[in-house]
Amino acid sequence: MSGEAFGFHNVGKVTTSSEREPIESAEALLRRPQWTRVRKVALIRREIREYLPTSTVEVLLSEGETMVEGGAEVVREGASSRVFATVMITADLAALADRFRDRADAATARRVAELLEDHPDLPPKLAARVRPRLPDLAGGTAGKNWEITVVPQVRAEGTAVMIDADVVAVPTDAEVG
Repeated sequence: MSGEAFGFHNVGKVTTSSEREPIESAEALLRRPQWTRVRKVALIRREIREYLPTSTVEVLLSEGETMVEGGAEVVREGASSRVFATVMITADLAALADRFRDRADAATARRVAELLEDHPDLPPKLAARVRPRLPDLAGGTAGKNWEITVVPQVRAEGTAVMIDADVVAVPTDAEVG
């Protein structure tokens, strides 16, 4: 009986594995050149950038030993409404080693200090930490809203990262007389 009797006349040629092209041997693949020679070089080299995540900054500030000193500016006529303060935070990486994946050694502390110095989140986070203490530093006479300027300096000693920040705060809702 022919294939046309069963309606198989549109079927194309079927190939078997013995009719396919042979696959290259493993030896032939290994002998083939793998890389092409570079004829041009990059004008600008791009590298991986290191940075401190915001979560690291938060851990250092919240877990570090914090001291705030300061007071209201003294002028001839009496106390000013401006407050000058210093915020000092010491975060010992060795003591916080269980919080980080990186090695908590002096070299890491130096690198963290370098990266933290210019971190964009550091001044506002320091301002947020000092804000609740400002009325007491001002003698309890200042308002609740403050314009705060923070100038941080960061250094490392051993495995400790030390943050020292000068703070100037001016109440924005108190009468200045």
